[in-house]
Amino acid sequence: MKRFTIRHLFVIIAMCGLCGASVGICTNTAGLFYTSISEDLGIGQGAVSMTLTLLSITSAAAGLFVSSIIKNEKMLKPMIAASIAMMAGGTWLLAMTDNLWMIYLWNIIRGIGAGLAGFVIATIVINRWFYARHGFFVSLAMCFSGIPGVLLSNFFTSVIQADGWRQGYIVVAIVILVFTLPSLVLPFTLDPFKSGTKPYGYEEYEALKESNPEKMILERKDHGLPAMALVIFLVYTAAAAVNSCLLQHFPNYAVFSGNGAALGAMMVAVVNGANIIAKLSFGVLSDRFGTMRSCLLMAVLSTTGIGLIAFLPIPAALVAGAALYGCTMPNSAIALSLITSDIFGMGDYNRIYPVISFTCSTVYAVAVALMGSLFDISGSYLPVFMLCFAMQVIVLVTVKVLYGKYAAKHVH
Repeated sequence: MKRFTIRHLFVIIAMCGLCGASVGICTNTAGLFYTSISEDLGIGQGAVSMTLTLLSITSAAAGLFVSSIIKNEKMLKPMIAASIAMMAGGTWLLAMTDNLWMIYLWNIIRGIGAGLAGFVIATIVINRWFYARHGFFVSLAMCFSGIPGVLLSNFFTSVIQADGWRQGYIVVAIVILVFTLPSLVLPFTLDPFKSGTKPYGYEEYEALKESNPEKMILERKDHGLPAMALVIFLVYTAAAAVNSCLLQHFPNYAVFSGNGAALGAMMVAVVNGANIIAKLSFGVLSDRFGTMRSCLLMAVLSTTGIGLIAFLPIPAALVAGAALYGCTMPNSAIALSLITSDIFGMGDYNRIYPVISFTCSTVYAVAVALMGSLFDISGSYLPVFMLCFAMQVIVLVTVKVLYGKYAAKHVH
């Protein structure tokens, strides 16, 4: 019998808050400040936008060290506390800065904090605490990376417009503290048994393990690391990351296609909303039908959306396309965690997932610039859309190969 206790609730609230603060606020709202900082300090937009690149890369790099730090369970809470101090403190110090190099420095500090408090630690903790409905709980935490963009972007923008970007950063620092406070004050451990409880779905897991042990992967530790599977997975990760960064070019594409900046902003808002719905749906679908089928469905839907945007640039089609395009986001977020556990097992999860997460973030940072360069060189967004179509084909092929050749038999 599945037993969802108050401690399970504590864990999911804490992990949702960490994902919301580290990705949703630190990373996804960074662009709101570019114009104000550029105008106030007399710095070019390109120089200011470099802050997001630095934040993203340092965040990805910091995530590589999470599993090593928490090998000693007593380091879990201190690591979370240090990450919060870097995210909130670095954001607060940005409000006191008028030098570009100091802005870079504080964003690097914020990036380190975001990496320690991001998807890596959230998924590791959720893996330990939730055996049943695992996909749903991973998706629930990760969808909080999109919630601040939907609910708080307008609020942050209004503060910046009314009181300036410095006051905006102070407000962001306070919101980061609000999101992360549960992870500090709520009592939980990395190992649920040390909190006096069991993982959600543990009894069912033990029963299946006893009756059909060859189909269990949660504790598969001695199968060895399939090197080719890792290579294929890295290719999948890179392709999914490239697809996810097309969103950053929607505002410019809307203007380029003659539909105006307002429609571009609407497309971004629609994607952010669809992102949340798609991630939650992905978690439910993966629990019911398996990760592979969920990935394939999201890839097909998002490819359809890109097709509408590329070949039917009228307002209704662009908005509909943006909604469908939002389905690509689970493939570059939730799927990375679930594929890691499906293909490599929980025994290798802490080694593999940080590398996958780092690859995704790094490719994302490079691909945003690459798409901009393709547009500058060609004077058209057609090469950008062709690149995305090619990446979607790679996603479809690689996920089929991974599950067809390497996954445990019980994985759909």
